[in-house]
Amino acid sequence: MLVLSRKKCEAILIDGLIRIEIVNMAKATVQVRLMAPRSLQLPHGVARKETRDRQDSPARISPVAMDVFHMTLVNQQIVHLSESVSLGVVDADKSRVLFFVDAPVGTSVTAVDREGLDRSNASSNQILLQFMSQGTEPPDEHPEKPAPGLGSREGQTASDGSGPDVLPFPSNQPDRHDP
Repeated sequence: MLVLSRKKCEAILIDGLIRIEIVNMAKATVQVRLMAPRSLQLPHGVARKETRDRQDSPARISPVAMDVFHMTLVNQQIVHLSESVSLGVVDADKSRVLFFVDAPVGTSVTAVDREGLDRSNASSNQILLQFMSQGTEPPDEHPEKPAPGLGSREGQTASDGSGPDVLPFPSNQPDRHDP
């Protein structure tokens, strides 16, 4: 038996196949997302299956027989993930959860930090860096004035006329709180 402390957005990886992510925590309660092979049969009523795929869902990234479940667990609750592997909550509070994993000798259990969880993190950082590197010189004008040649777009609509009105950012309209 192994006891692990995890915080929100951290995870536990069991044998490289079963991933338990901390979604939310409250006093004596924790919500987890369980990603596991479809062959894993959880007891009825313990977990509910995710109904739609998220962007970082294993079904989108690698649709090879993975399911995503959501569970709400309380202190001292045990869930049997398979015949030989059990997961339980020793204690939960607002800042951390103590899990225990009971598995046979030779089963690998890994604590995964936030960086290892977000599969889209590297690509989103790369896009952000590319976006930031495009503008090398800041404009010399006041940030609230439109750039030369652009003119005010206030009152314009989308090119096909079907879209909403476009207002400049930041708006040059007076504050509503001023008398």
